[in-house]
Amino acid sequence: MKNEIEKLLKENTNGISFKQLKNQLNLNKQNDGYKLNQWLNELIKEEKIFYRKKTELYYIKDQKSVIGTFRTTFKDFGFVEDEEGSIFIPARFVLNALEGDTVKVVLFSDLNNPKKTDDNRRAGKIVRVIKRNGGNIVGRIKKKTIS
Repeated sequence: MKNEIEKLLKENTNGISFKQLKNQLNLNKQNDGYKLNQWLNELIKEEKIFYRKKTELYYIKDQKSVIGTFRTTFKDFGFVEDEEGSIFIPARFVLNALEGDTVKVVLFSDLNNPKKTDDNRRAGKIVRVIKRNGGNIVGRIKKKTIS
């Protein structure tokens, strides 16, 4: 079944919802949604697929990687800037990158239509920090005594 899920996600480069995937696989029995969720979680752990915006499933295309500069946000996710524009990095794939670091990013499946030039549709996963920015890190240290 996992192979069928992968195949459907490869074919649907614009993403697919859980409900759409369930319907296309003809999973209509009571426990089928639970089983599908288990298979999806296994594929996520194997880093073959990912959720974008918590509702769209995509296949990870691991052949293409780029190098760029990591930019953080006030939320958990970030962006990597390269020659072609911005690459969205979901929180779980930020690795240990900090603002301004030079990083290597593996791109997920082509989220953008090749005929479009909408760079905001690219997403990826940081696989390596190549060079640290070397800037200051701002934070708080809290000392806690254990009694």
